[in-house]
Amino acid sequence: MKISLIINGALVLLLAMTNQRRLAALSEWIYSLLCSSFTIPAILALYGLVLIYLLVSVYHLENTTENSSTRRQEKSQNTRPATSLPQPIPNSQLPISTRPTVPSESNLTPAPAKLTTPLPSAAPRLNEQAPLSASPLASWDGFPDGRVKCHFTPQQIEDTSQLVVYWAADKLPGKRGSPTAATPDKGNISRFNCAGVVECDSKVCLSQIAPGENILRQLQSECTCGSKLFHRSCRFQWSIARYIDGAVFESNHTHTHSRYTHLLVTPKSKPSQFQSFISRQPVSLISSQAPELLNVQRADSPQSSVLQRDEGEQFSLSLILCILYEVRGDLNVERADSPQSSAPQRDGGELFYLSSSYYVPYTI
Repeated sequence: MKISLIINGALVLLLAMTNQRRLAALSEWIYSLLCSSFTIPAILALYGLVLIYLLVSVYHLENTTENSSTRRQEKSQNTRPATSLPQPIPNSQLPISTRPTVPSESNLTPAPAKLTTPLPSAAPRLNEQAPLSASPLASWDGFPDGRVKCHFTPQQIEDTSQLVVYWAADKLPGKRGSPTAATPDKGNISRFNCAGVVECDSKVCLSQIAPGENILRQLQSECTCGSKLFHRSCRFQWSIARYIDGAVFESNHTHTHSRYTHLLVTPKSKPSQFQSFISRQPVSLISSQAPELLNVQRADSPQSSVLQRDEGEQFSLSLILCILYEVRGDLNVERADSPQSSAPQRDGGELFYLSSSYYVPYTI
């Protein structure tokens, strides 16, 4: 390649030397043509046009910079930090209303665009300094909270719609692993950060609105009660590591807000619309076919309940409210939350682990 370039350059140089007189005459003709066409006034006029273009560009740049700084200032004024928690509100000041129950999937209907009644009261906002719960995950409702580390089998991933999470979130850099890896560390890891919540400035209206793609446009709208909307940030993060045997869900911190109660749709050519936030029914994670779910660890609680099996076939249990061991015959076990209901009768040696209001059978 280099040799061919050298040869071509040498040939061009030889051609220029042989046609030196013709090239000189052509250069003089081009120079005289330029001198006759472009006079000094024409060149000065060209320079003037260039200067005018530069001035207009600088003016537009200043306007763009001012607009961007105004938007950043407005966003900072309408954004509350994660540590800025509101003061508790006395019950006497809260409107008398009940939280709507989650409808079934067949009855999912959005709320009207404009609500004529006050928004329902949400659950009290969470205190970031409150101790985290140490009870294991009994179900998956799509609203994980607290420091949790839990293993899910492929069947449980399918039952939970691929571990659906309803929190609005920003995607963080993850790890491009293989979903068929043997361990979670080498699997495909996705990380997310909670986008917080858009809430009403009123001390009575406790609506919790899910942040959309354009939070600034949401903040320009008003709540149905007429108050101003603010955005509360949240530092809750979670990760999902998928590998051949299922997935490992891990989260840290606690949310600085309650669950969402409404959606705020802000189309460009239409007015803003409020819709009720609808989620599916929680999926139970307790099953005799999946004892791996008992290996749930709360990383921040020393009183966490961990069921482990070592090489000596031994089990270590902590915070067990009740252990019932059946050697022979049938045993009827009642649920703690329903004195009239009983678990099915089982034969043979079985170990029953009670957590919260559930008896989890684990066959030895």
